[in-house]
Amino acid sequence: MTKRIIFGAVAILLVIASAYAAFFIAPEERTMGLIQRIFYFHVYPAPGPVRGVFPLLPWQFALRLEARSEIRLAGGLRAEVGLAFTTVVLITGPVWAHPVWASGDMGRAPYFHVCLVATLLSYLVAAHFGS
Repeated sequence: MTKRIIFGAVAILLVIASAYAAFFIAPEERTMGLIQRIFYFHVYPAPGPVRGVFPLLPWQFALRLEARSEIRLAGGLRAEVGLAFTTVVLITGPVWAHPVWASGDMGRAPYFHVCLVATLLSYLVAAHFGS
């Protein structure tokens, strides 16, 4: 129990330190300016939906064939991790993309972009499986 508390506290301190470094230490990017700093939180969790949610399909089939608690637990844990990463991606992605997509010839941000819809669908799958 104490190992979990120590690892959790260390993880929270590392997230706070990375946020401080991203917003106060990292230099400003020349082309995108301040909005580029959100990349430090958006790019690394972006593969999370693919790694965390799409492999739920075999667990779903295994659960249909044989309803064992081990299968449910393993799939539920994978769904929770995928849900956490997908939440970060869905929050930080539009924050970064709105000024970038809405500039130039596009006129406005395409909120029904295929990547955004696919990420939202993976979020809903993880939310359903994790519940």
